[in-house]
Amino acid sequence: IDIGLAALSRLDHFVLADEALRALSQETSRTCQLAAWSDRGPVIVRWFPGDPTVITSLAIASILPLLQSATGLVFYAFADPSLVATQLGRELATTGKDESDYRLIREETQSTLFAHAHGDLIPGLRATAAPVFDLQGRLVFAASIIAGDNIPNSDDAVADRALISTCA
Repeated sequence: IDIGLAALSRLDHFVLADEALRALSQETSRTCQLAAWSDRGPVIVRWFPGDPTVITSLAIASILPLLQSATGLVFYAFADPSLVATQLGRELATTGKDESDYRLIREETQSTLFAHAHGDLIPGLRATAAPVFDLQGRLVFAASIIAGDNIPNSDDAVADRALISTCA
């Protein structure tokens, strides 16, 4: 048991996620990204271009909004509420909305294990994000697949299932 626990404690989440998302990008030909939580909100920590490449200003180190991005919605739905409270307050103050306006989106994300955004953050881009949990069920990352309007959405359901399976 001690040897097993020692090995588990050495798992590098970034390495595992890196390998899995690289494979997902190759499998689906979609751009994939991985985000971790920072004190300013979700930050992109890995980026794997698809084919065709998505043209966007998003890149590694980009901060994503909590309520207007698929990635952010995953953090909103699954992260410890105390972790996202400050960023949530900032964003709600700028929108003039109340958290109750997002309750249904949060509940849907929790029940389906993914969130969608289509042009909410950047016009012409659509994204699906899913949670990546550690062995204790805590949110570690949000992984996303991204497509531009130049990519037909007919394969979105297949790509979404692949993302959810990879994150699981």
